[in-house]
Amino acid sequence: MPEKIQDILKMVPAINENVGTIFNDDNLITITYPRYTKKWQIKFLLPKGRKNEIKLDFDANGSAVWRLIDGKRSVQDILSDLEEVAQGQDLFDDRVVVFLQSLIQNDFITVE
Repeated sequence: MPEKIQDILKMVPAINENVGTIFNDDNLITITYPRYTKKWQIKFLLPKGRKNEIKLDFDANGSAVWRLIDGKRSVQDILSDLEEVAQGQDLFDDRVVVFLQSLIQNDFITVE
């Protein structure tokens, strides 16, 4: 396995403190995050009548991954815990890693 892949598998993701989690009745997850984090941004950039909160709905796979992000499990541990969910899905591990990278790029999660 290339060294970069092994580095990714050792990373431990944690949910960013500004991100909220809503557990929906259909067993899916919606995350919420602020559009702006600074008071001056909210005052001058947020249009009147709009909420500062943005919501993002996850599908079943994204919800399963999100539930396992706890700041303790490594990416390898998360992939191992998702083996049952992954049955019959091609390139599931690769898709999970790309999903996690997207969450990192958008500051929804942090990694150690």
